[in-house]
Amino acid sequence: MGDIQLTIVIPCYNEASRGDFKQRLQSVEEYMEAAGINYEVILFDDCSKDNTFHILNEFGENNDRVTVVHMDTNRGKSYSLKQGFEMSRGEYTMMMDADLSIELEHIKEFYDAMLKQGYDVVLACRKNNESNRGIQRRLISKLSGLCTKFVLGIDYKDTQCGFKMFNTKQLRKVIPYIRSDRWLIDIELLIYMQAIGSKILSVDVLTINDLESTLRSGEALKSSIKELINILKVKRKTIKQLRCNVGNNM
Repeated sequence: MGDIQLTIVIPCYNEASRGDFKQRLQSVEEYMEAAGINYEVILFDDCSKDNTFHILNEFGENNDRVTVVHMDTNRGKSYSLKQGFEMSRGEYTMMMDADLSIELEHIKEFYDAMLKQGYDVVLACRKNNESNRGIQRRLISKLSGLCTKFVLGIDYKDTQCGFKMFNTKQLRKVIPYIRSDRWLIDIELLIYMQAIGSKILSVDVLTINDLESTLRSGEALKSSIKELINILKVKRKTIKQLRCNVGNNM
């Protein structure tokens, strides 16, 4: 395949239960082939209870660009993403939600911003997010937004959108410091990428799909609060250690 330009990491949990999951996977493949970017896709099944793993295996069976990983126990979105980031062979690495709620055309837009303008992180900000999500999920989003701006010092409107692209070398500098296994990897990534001076761009996008979520909102809210408290406890110390280690390796 030659040098891989872009790795796309997609965490999956009970995706077969909502919409045409196989068609969604095929649409990613079709788009990337048309975009002319040398790519790979890493698909993580987080111990789904439905037919998700079977569909993933079927999709990746005859495609050497696709790697399928199955978790024997449910570890959470953040854990799957961390593992996928470590496996990435691309110059750039993208995280993407399996519902494909963001237009795939933004992949090329993000890629060009990184390649031509030198950004280290490009993240999506959903303009119509409020109208497309349930009350509890909006509550989680609002809580995250307030905390990230006023407590964690990250002034981005939509930190939790699962559509982000990273310079892989920069990304690998911060991955060892990520503590979240469940939901808040987006926040930690932005905290630590910002701390090492990464060039970050936020791009307005529209949410196009409104699939029923597999997320248990009550459980997610409780877990998110717990993770947020843990992040706050170690944030200052972690940033200091990260900056020191990155500086020593320059």
